[in-house]
Amino acid sequence: MSAALFALDIIITLFITVWVLREYGNLRKSYAVTLTVIIAWFFSFSIILILPLDVSSTWYLDCTRNYYCAQPGVANETLMGHWCTTIENSRTAEIISTDTCANSPDCPCSPPVSYVSESTLPHYWAVTYWTSQALTWLLLPLMESYMSAGDFTPSHKMLSAIKEYAIINSIYAAIGISFLIYIAVRNNLDMNGLKSVVIALTNMTGLVFVMVFLGYGAVDLPRMWFRKFNLQHSLKTLQFQAGSLSVELHEAEEKVNELVTKVKDLRGIIPQNDELRPYLNKILERLPSVRNEGDYEDHKTDDDAMPSLSTLAKLNKKLMKAQNIEARCRCLWADLMDQALELEDVIDNSKSSSRRYVSKYFPNNQTRFPFFGEHLPMLRWYWKIWLQPVGFLVLGTCGTLLSLAVIWSEVTFSTKLSIYAQLITQAGTNHQHFGLEVMTFVTLCYMCLCCYRIVFNLRLFNFYYLVPKQQTDSSSLLYSGTAFCRMTVPLCLNFLAMCHLDNHVTSGNTIGVETAFTVVMGHMDVLNWLNNFALYYPIIVIPVGLCTLFNVHTRILSALGVHSALVEDSGADDLVQEGISLINMEKSRRGRGDMSGPVRGAHAPAPSTSSDRDSPLIGRSQGAGAAANGGARKPSGPAATRLQQYLADMNARGGASGGSGSGGSGGAAAPAKSVFKWGSSESASESSRRAMTANTSGLGNFRKMFAADQGEDEIELLPTRDPSSGSGARGTRQSSNFFD
Repeated sequence: MSAALFALDIIITLFITVWVLREYGNLRKSYAVTLTVIIAWFFSFSIILILPLDVSSTWYLDCTRNYYCAQPGVANETLMGHWCTTIENSRTAEIISTDTCANSPDCPCSPPVSYVSESTLPHYWAVTYWTSQALTWLLLPLMESYMSAGDFTPSHKMLSAIKEYAIINSIYAAIGISFLIYIAVRNNLDMNGLKSVVIALTNMTGLVFVMVFLGYGAVDLPRMWFRKFNLQHSLKTLQFQAGSLSVELHEAEEKVNELVTKVKDLRGIIPQNDELRPYLNKILERLPSVRNEGDYEDHKTDDDAMPSLSTLAKLNKKLMKAQNIEARCRCLWADLMDQALELEDVIDNSKSSSRRYVSKYFPNNQTRFPFFGEHLPMLRWYWKIWLQPVGFLVLGTCGTLLSLAVIWSEVTFSTKLSIYAQLITQAGTNHQHFGLEVMTFVTLCYMCLCCYRIVFNLRLFNFYYLVPKQQTDSSSLLYSGTAFCRMTVPLCLNFLAMCHLDNHVTSGNTIGVETAFTVVMGHMDVLNWLNNFALYYPIIVIPVGLCTLFNVHTRILSALGVHSALVEDSGADDLVQEGISLINMEKSRRGRGDMSGPVRGAHAPAPSTSSDRDSPLIGRSQGAGAAANGGARKPSGPAATRLQQYLADMNARGGASGGSGSGGSGGAAAPAKSVFKWGSSESASESSRRAMTANTSGLGNFRKMFAADQGEDEIELLPTRDPSSGSGARGTRQSSNFFD
């Protein structure tokens, strides 16, 4: 029975790992990456399910130890007497004590249902630890560099990956080896002692990150659940994210257009018969629309230098990165629009007296679950309006209580005031093995949710980012595996110390047997200063939690002009207003039945160039963007005819008003001058923008006229940022203009 439960835990962990990975990454894109990430995630997630078995088994072994050591004559035995008087893990002594207790009718100790043999858990933890270390420090970084390399052959990509890995880690390796030599000489350490120091130093760095992530997640996770209970605040947050994401998407498109322009230029520089041409053709394979335009005639001049192979590799790497970022932004944009419109549906239906859920923007959802029949709208109304918000409220309340208990136990874990130390000790001494395992599992799950939340939401250098709907690139998946492997073992060591199950950290514990986990993972008392660190490092959770509670980091970023979260300032308000405008445009588009949005489905691949797609930001810069698109495109059809007529009238009014303003009341008005021309870069000129801004009411009427034009060429007019102001100006409202 116990072996079956252990195997069931392994199968459940593997199933959860594959299921989560399938949500974020494409399992068939690269089998090598998929297998490596599954292994990294599996060993990290399995600790959460297996460690409760280790805790309950340890309390059972402690019970058999106390029973056996109380027998007369045991203290005189060499092996067992030493084991009874010291806190030392000895599997031979454990086997003797458990066999003695099992054969004695008056032994009060009963093994847990999940108890496995004494040698199973140590071997499993050893495999888990050393596999995670090999993945963390060797395999995952190499694969990450390999997948992001821009070289064109596997051998060249491997050489680039090894070179990058050597450059990054050579400095750290030199410092680490020098430090280890100093410690070994100063403390007269042998190889086993040196190995213990290496493990302790590795765990020390991981514990620092765990405390930072735990302090952030313990505050942010319950707050997120409480905010989801408030529908209006959730909608405002989505509106802010829409305004912020529109800027990011615009910048990503500009970056792709700039690189596409460089690729086009190289087509004329590198002749067809040149040895570099096949490598350029591989870059063009990433740009189908550019490749299908046909070859340009060679227009190389004396000023154009022939690029090298390394130059093409760097360009290919930049293009891969830019396309990944753009595809990610488009997927996030589609999901964000769906969330915003669904939330508006919920808010509208909450005011309904009929208590039947009717969706304006997702009519297909009404036909799902046909077996409920006519009761489905009513059930959906109760679920969306009542049960779901109440569920978030309950989660927020439970999360707050768990966060307070965890933070209090972290700060006081070296004393008897630790909440979890008291609970675990009480359950263990009373032989409540099932309750002990449940308590351990729930606490570990919550602590992992708090720490892993920052991994799933971290955007490191705008490159490493886990995106759902299978839109996460290989480098981000590999980096997440590295983060999980480095974090999970220190997190579990911290939990055991917090529960007074590590006698090397806290003294005077009730239990006298070590867990198999701490035996394999080592202790922090191999050096005096490491032992002092183990006593005081949990205090880090307090300042990090307070900074998260009062949004100190987001306010600092907001003061610097980077609006990464919804805070009360003018820049964030501008982004909220822009988000409202963009969401309204999306509603009008879906209201017309136009489902060809900026992203055609959540799993659609990113187009190669910006000329192949529609964007939620219709306006673009007239520099690299216009060059990449081959100039502005001129629409046709009845809708375009009315647009041209409207623009002609608007330009005439703009020119006339400008003339009257300069000539005064007594002078004749200056003749109207057209400032908007199809296919010309003058469409983004300052005079045109002034004319468009001055006729806001006319533009609103014109949008209504287009909305009524069903079945014809419809050109959607969306707000954008002024290209002349720079794409990096976040949080500033810009005047609207027209695209091409």
